[in-house]
Amino acid sequence: MTGEMFINGYDVYQEFGVTPLRGTFDEVMKPVSNKSPITAELENEHGETIFFPNDAALIQARDFAIPLAIVAVNGNDFLDKKARFETLLRTGSFLIFFPQVNLSLTCYLKEVTQYSQLEPIKINATRRVSAIINLQLREPNPADRTLTKEAHAYGVLIDSEQANPDLTRIGNLDMAKAASANELAVQGTLNGFGYLKRFQKANGLYYADGSASVVDGSAGNVVTHMPPFYFLVETVTETTTKLWVSPYPVPGFAKHTGFTLGCFKASVNNAAVFGKPVNSLWSVANSTTTFRGGNNDATNDALEKGFLGKPRTVLSRTSFRAYSQNQGVDYGLIDYDTHLALFMLFITKYATFHCQKAISPKMNGYYAGGLGAGLTTVVAADWNTYNTYYPIVKCGLTLGLGLTDGEVSKLITGFGASGDITVKQNSFLGIEGVFGDIFEWVQGINFIKQTVEQGGKNIAYVYPTNVYEDVVSNKYIRQFEFATAASNYIRNMVLGSYFDTMPKVVGNGASSSTFVPDYYYNDQITGNRVLARSGNAADGSYAGLAYANTACTAANTFAFYGSRLGYYGRVRPGL
Repeated sequence: MTGEMFINGYDVYQEFGVTPLRGTFDEVMKPVSNKSPITAELENEHGETIFFPNDAALIQARDFAIPLAIVAVNGNDFLDKKARFETLLRTGSFLIFFPQVNLSLTCYLKEVTQYSQLEPIKINATRRVSAIINLQLREPNPADRTLTKEAHAYGVLIDSEQANPDLTRIGNLDMAKAASANELAVQGTLNGFGYLKRFQKANGLYYADGSASVVDGSAGNVVTHMPPFYFLVETVTETTTKLWVSPYPVPGFAKHTGFTLGCFKASVNNAAVFGKPVNSLWSVANSTTTFRGGNNDATNDALEKGFLGKPRTVLSRTSFRAYSQNQGVDYGLIDYDTHLALFMLFITKYATFHCQKAISPKMNGYYAGGLGAGLTTVVAADWNTYNTYYPIVKCGLTLGLGLTDGEVSKLITGFGASGDITVKQNSFLGIEGVFGDIFEWVQGINFIKQTVEQGGKNIAYVYPTNVYEDVVSNKYIRQFEFATAASNYIRNMVLGSYFDTMPKVVGNGASSSTFVPDYYYNDQITGNRVLARSGNAADGSYAGLAYANTACTAANTFAFYGSRLGYYGRVRPGL
């Protein structure tokens, strides 16, 4: 089942419906055999003389067999999973990792010794399909079972004195080319019991079984689930840091719990629906009046500038959090740890701090460019004329991209003095509008901006998973200081062992194309404050994955401030 066996970072049950059967652990845990020593028969000595290099026996390569089952919800799903699993087995050597015994084996496939279809395949039928497959594997060097950052992780070198926002790649470059940690992500609908029914990886309009995706809320919330991954922030010198990420528990790495995050900016139902009470928070693409966005004003329902199908705004962080809890106790808003994870996974994939770089094809096998400008390019005055700073586009525009990063264009007519304009909505890891469009309130972090008498510092307080409060008390688990300077572009970030992206220094040569080309908004007014992330549609180059607005309290409300649903319970493979 989930979490039992990984191949090249993939949880094979979650990704391919593959689970190890009885006998697998007997095979993988079997002690290895030694090579025979060098021997010599000497006529003038008893027996034989033996020689072990370095006075130790050498380990012999070995073959072993593992019995597996492939299970799918129907024939379409089975054929998809089986084909993708076979492709994985043809990659040459691959790493198999068994978390229960912390054992990693580098192997290659010798042959398939058995294949038995347990339940027949019938295309477009709804019944379960399963099969047994026995793999004969070879482990060329059983002495090499240690996970290392150089061989089993990848990342970037960060130089805080380097103005160029592009970064140098480090570690296993094949893993970097594959963005192995990012590849763990899955997208689908999460029902009220925590079961995730997966979409096709390249097209979220369809489930993995070929049926049309249901994204109106009746099948649950549309989410991206990122399983746990591992990271290390390594200080090299006073000005240089290495960030490593890996799907494996490399010794010394910290475990990020991953995240389950709404693919769309959050909606709110104004009437009870789908088993949830009024004023519940959702991640859906639903253009009915029940999910009217903005401030729920029906005046322009018949017009494009109206609020049908758009995210809800003009609610405080406090209210959005309360509405998320109407979904259940395991729900909340996007939290600070997820905010950090998105930035880590972006910069280790694209090797740049500049997330607004233009979309680009791969270069030399590596992901290149960025996520484009997204929905950040409108003229503020024309936005005000159009619909007074309320959301511009409907949720679900990028669903067809699946888990492929990119942008989708949308024509907007009659946008004030700008006339007809084309905007672009971006997507990263299946998360639509990952920056720009409207701000998102963030839970899991609060700020206190001290008076001079208190010490004159800006202090951030970080909370355990889904622990919430509006004013700092004693619930936080750690704290750190960040920049007190006036608003400006970010020159460098706090980082530390948690990779905190709050700014340490702003200005001083930082701009829309240098250092960390995202903005830090700081009104320098003392008191309790909260974090709003990403920027809005008129923020232009200010917006980005590291954009930090610290000028608001938990009670503030704005037309262009919304939220994003987070789920903090256990995620199970869908039925």
